[in-house]
Amino acid sequence: MGLELLDWLLIGLIAATVIFLALLLAYLVGFFFTSRKLSVVKKKRPKKKKNRRKWAGQIRKIEQKKKTYIKLILLFLFLSGLCGGGGYYTKYYQMTNLAEKDKEALVQGYFLMTTIEEQLNEATETDSPKRVQGTVYDLSARLASYGATTPDGRLSKDGYLLLKRLYQSMKELGLILTSVTEETIQKPEAIEEYMGDIQKVKAHQKKVFEHFRINESSLKQDM
Repeated sequence: MGLELLDWLLIGLIAATVIFLALLLAYLVGFFFTSRKLSVVKKKRPKKKKNRRKWAGQIRKIEQKKKTYIKLILLFLFLSGLCGGGGYYTKYYQMTNLAEKDKEALVQGYFLMTTIEEQLNEATETDSPKRVQGTVYDLSARLASYGATTPDGRLSKDGYLLLKRLYQSMKELGLILTSVTEETIQKPEAIEEYMGDIQKVKAHQKKVFEHFRINESSLKQDM
């Protein structure tokens, strides 16, 4: 279910809750005044037997109206609770689940980092360091573009900050790796340093996966 659809659902549930609460309040007021009227009428019991039938009919009519108010109060209490609960759950879902754009960004970022890591592992043994350097540069440039990516504002504060920190660290990693040259890519000590930078970003990535309950194994299968 897309978050745009959830936005409309949330608006509808909030509007419905407000309407049902307003009706609930109106029927509570009606119930209150009907109860008062019934109390007053009961005290005015006619002395003449002839008028008692009319009086009893009036009481029955008011009591029936009172029962109707009770049914309507219970109905709108249930409906307002149902819609209010639905609205709360919808908002909670938005705060704890990723929007499509963030899902795509995470999957793409995971792919970029994994591929860069594989390329760097091959770097010291490859016959074509220039090709590896070019691939790392292209992938790193795409990674650096994550600096312009902003997490969905409907996320919870913790989720938003975790995702923002990850995007920022991916950008910084991308900027570091775009400086890789054909010469440095053949030096084991340089590769080790780059791998250390990658592991730092992967630590942020792991926290995001845990927070949003993302199965890393499923990402590997999609690659």
